[in-house]
Amino acid sequence: MDWSQILFKITLIIYLFSGGFYIKREFFSNPKSPNHWTSNLLYVGIGTHTLSLLILILQTGYLPIKNFYETLLLITWTIIIIYMLIEYLYKVRVLGAFIIPFNSLVLLYASFLPNEIDNLPAEIHSIWLDIHTSAIFISYGVFTLAFCISVAYLLQEKQLNDKTPSRFYYRLPSLNKLDKLSYQLIMIGFPLLTTGIITGSLWANQVWGMYWNWNAKQVWTGIVWLIYAIYLYNRARNNLSKKNSAYITVIGFLTILITYLGLTFISSSLHNFT
Repeated sequence: MDWSQILFKITLIIYLFSGGFYIKREFFSNPKSPNHWTSNLLYVGIGTHTLSLLILILQTGYLPIKNFYETLLLITWTIIIIYMLIEYLYKVRVLGAFIIPFNSLVLLYASFLPNEIDNLPAEIHSIWLDIHTSAIFISYGVFTLAFCISVAYLLQEKQLNDKTPSRFYYRLPSLNKLDKLSYQLIMIGFPLLTTGIITGSLWANQVWGMYWNWNAKQVWTGIVWLIYAIYLYNRARNNLSKKNSAYITVIGFLTILITYLGLTFISSSLHNFT
């Protein structure tokens, strides 16, 4: 009996229900009503998700990075943990109506992927690999949240310009709050991504004797880094409007999808651990 996969399936069911409840509470009922059980259900899902990851780590002896299923399990855990911190610190529960369903769909997709347990080759395991993968995937989780918030910003901004606000308009935070939150998340994600790239190069040199070999994964990760570097540079110089900032955040996330999802299927490189 594989308890990691059993807990994963329980987590998926909880997240799907929780996402639906968040949408109902925030968009179709009084958002000021207590409904504490909605968040409590999500806490239970986080608990089973965490246990699923821990059991997988104990079974394999390494962070879940060897295949697509494992990395999706790690990224979705990162997204939901960071979201709960945002909900607690900023009291913006409405964002859960965007983020939790998104997270649920990603996990639903992961449930159809091969998930055989297999050990990572000992010769490539290193502390640099652990730091590299942790930093990269946490940064991807942070950027995913920034993307969801930027989508909410663009929806809010469009309704304001069209002068046809729906009930959703009044439930979303102000444009300034959404922009500030997205910016703060990118400020957190960028140094994590930078750390991931640097430690990845150190790991590659330790294992293969070269820091950089221009494979597709490395190149596209570099492009992701460049997009967010341009974003932060222009924000620091006040060269970007809030709307354009949201668009660049969306572009950055789409580039991450190409890097993480697209190249997983079409590229064979040093990042293939199987």
